[in-house]
Amino acid sequence: MKQLTFLTKFFFLFLAISFWSSCEDDGTGGGTGITLPPVVELQSGAGFVTSATTVDAGATFNVSILADKGDNDMTTFTVLEDGLAIDASRISYNGGTAGQLSNPYSLTTAEGTTFSTEVGVAAHTDGGTRTYTFRITDSAGETDDSSVDITVVTTPLSLGFSSANGGISSDVTLPNQTNFKVELAATKGGSPLNSLTVFEDDVAVDASRIRFGVDNDITAATTATNNPIGLIDGEKDGFNWFVWVNSHDSGTKTYRYEVADEAANTETLSIAVTIQMQTAVVELTGKLLKNSDGPTGTGGIDLITGDGTGSADMAAHLKDEGIDLNLPTSSNWLKNISAVNGATLRVPGTDFPVNDFDAVQFSEDISIAFDNGTDVSTTGVVVIGDRYLVRAAGGTTFLVLVTDIVETTNNNEDFYQLSIKY
Repeated sequence: MKQLTFLTKFFFLFLAISFWSSCEDDGTGGGTGITLPPVVELQSGAGFVTSATTVDAGATFNVSILADKGDNDMTTFTVLEDGLAIDASRISYNGGTAGQLSNPYSLTTAEGTTFSTEVGVAAHTDGGTRTYTFRITDSAGETDDSSVDITVVTTPLSLGFSSANGGISSDVTLPNQTNFKVELAATKGGSPLNSLTVFEDDVAVDASRIRFGVDNDITAATTATNNPIGLIDGEKDGFNWFVWVNSHDSGTKTYRYEVADEAANTETLSIAVTIQMQTAVVELTGKLLKNSDGPTGTGGIDLITGDGTGSADMAAHLKDEGIDLNLPTSSNWLKNISAVNGATLRVPGTDFPVNDFDAVQFSEDISIAFDNGTDVSTTGVVVIGDRYLVRAAGGTTFLVLVTDIVETTNNNEDFYQLSIKY
């Protein structure tokens, strides 16, 4: 919006006075009946706005004001946005703190004749063009305005997950309560960034559960003291943080990461985290399953206790298949095992790693391996290192590793040595 200069405004006043003077019809002289209003102008200079300008949302633009009285002393100075007085908290004078003076501002007696000041105004935060008007009013209610159009182009802030460094970026199931990590990349839009808030099911997470930092190292990360986490300095332009949250104990919760800017715009990301509590395995080692054709009461094993039983004992889960009488005594042990009493015997699938026994720490992992295994009626000839999965009729699932085989040549006291996890 083009501003009228002092000279231009006075020129129009002069024309108006001349017009009214020429229209007098009584020839008696006297005043013109015209009251000269005050005059206000936006002064040019480095850093001062005098014409239409584009700024960031909420950014402060500066104007230099010069106002002179007309016939009456000036009384107030007002800053308006699209015709409405703005909140004083958005206005500063001569580089001072915003909000120190009221809007309208009441001029002092000295300022009533000439008012010269620098004014900083915080622009609107939503997009579009607004007209900012700087108005002088005198004691007779006469006013003068100077205006400027300010345009704010809003660019939405951005927030994204990165998985390049092991950060979770989608819904996930975790085996136990833990510190889980996301990597957040945020960039400001039309307004500086202000804060990051972490929510669990729409409730702000206690700050003590949050750690964050620029390095992918939880031991070096900062423990939050507040949630929202306030952003400072260069973080207001954008940040790339690793954020750890100490998870809930069990079940599924939705974690939401919300970045807000100074214009109260927000961007959010959410993931569902399921904590599937797992049970540490019970491990038995050095347990014996003996040849079923050996002494009475042998040939079976209770996998829960590791105790040997008779092959027909109701406590047994596995039994040895005994001997083949058609073979020589020295080599007639079949070295075959089968499941009994409603138990199911399986061999692990190909996705179960060779070093699985030592790696298995949770009972649930054994159940998963069983579900992916293959049913067998008997093991076939057992060798050291064989692994078997057994699910008892009651539902308990076992992982069995053959750690040794002792074979006799002159009796039936042969046995397998087993390690068991369940």
